Amino acid sequence: MNLNKNMLLVLAIYVCAAYGQSNPEDDIFDDSGPTVYTTAPPSPAPPSPAAPSDCRLPDKQQGSCVAPSSCKTPNHGENRVHFRQNNCPENTMCCVLSDIIIVTSRNQTPTPPIETTTTPTVAPNIGGTQAPTKGCGVRNRNGGGGFKIKDKIQRAMFGEFPWTVAVYEFKPDGGLRYTCVGSLIHPRVVLTVANRFLEEDVTWKVRAGVLDLENKRRARYLDQLRDVVSAVTHDSFDSGIGIYDVGLLFLDSDILQDVHIDYTCLPEPSVVTAPATKCVVSGWGSDKYNGPMENVQKEMNLPVVDRQTCQTSLRAAMKNPEYDVDPTLICAGGNGKDTCTGDGGAPLVCPYPDGRFYQAGITSWGYLCYQKDVPGVYVDVASVRPWIDEQVRAMGYDTSYYTH
Repeated sequence: MNLNKNMLLVLAIYVCAAYGQSNPEDDIFDDSGPTVYTTAPPSPAPPSPAAPSDCRLPDKQQGSCVAPSSCKTPNHGENRVHFRQNNCPENTMCCVLSDIIIVTSRNQTPTPPIETTTTPTVAPNIGGTQAPTKGCGVRNRNGGGGFKIKDKIQRAMFGEFPWTVAVYEFKPDGGLRYTCVGSLIHPRVVLTVANRFLEEDVTWKVRAGVLDLENKRRARYLDQLRDVVSAVTHDSFDSGIGIYDVGLLFLDSDILQDVHIDYTCLPEPSVVTAPATKCVVSGWGSDKYNGPMENVQKEMNLPVVDRQTCQTSLRAAMKNPEYDVDPTLICAGGNGKDTCTGDGGAPLVCPYPDGRFYQAGITSWGYLCYQKDVPGVYVDVASVRPWIDEQVRAMGYDTSYYTH
């Protein structure tokens, strides 16, 4: 492949610490039960990370968070292709130090405290080697508990996608900074992207069973917060051409199965998701390019796009006639809906004939966001299923949790 690596290495204005604004008056949260919520005791602070203005590109190059106009990018950013998360404040991008024209510092907005709990109200305590009780891929179309949200954006219902989890960076001040999305495939394993987890000396946490990241809508079914003890990324991950962007997060203790927390299925290596298959992705990313994050989980129905159509669209958008869509990637969207800033790692799930869902893709990258007739690019989970099984078994865990 002859894709200009600079086009993929330049990350577009990702706001992983700042949350979007929502209007409570536009929302209706129907909860007939009592509100029960507790706050987990703060964990010990890890060693202080680099200053907020510092960042690292996916290939581990040192960079700095600057305004897009201050970074020497191809055509001053007109052809900017990006991975769908970053660690820079709003309206900035991670620029390699040698490409900075003018360094513009911007203080990071403090993240509001996030109430969490490690004790669910209703949950069987399943062990790390015990088989699941009801099988993977069960979507709660009416919500996990019947809660409904009504507003102007297509929102997921509470517990509708019980495998979708939020991943956070634990900050020195004890706060949590939203980073990206993941999917629960085992009580102690989360499937996500690779490009955010190449840094060392960073403490990560996973939050399951949450709908609203700011807890403005509290449910009687509690969320669960767990520490990440190790992150494994694919050895063949290449940030230049955007392939094998897959990682696994291993947790310190089980995330307990509940009415709103469960596992997604993963396809067998032989599975090929047919073009035009109607799939759905869930996450908290922006609803427009360079827009604010969403507090409440949203869902988007995206059709799978065949590789040739996707390749033609991306070549035209990126003005690169040599670009080829790798066989380990799949494309979806281009129908006016798209994943975007902060959706990295979000699961793209498609239906089995029996109504259960399997994760066909992992949200990875795209050309800007919401471009007409330009699909987003996802890791083809079937192509990396053998690697996932190998890593999970190496930890002594059972792969039946995500096997249909």
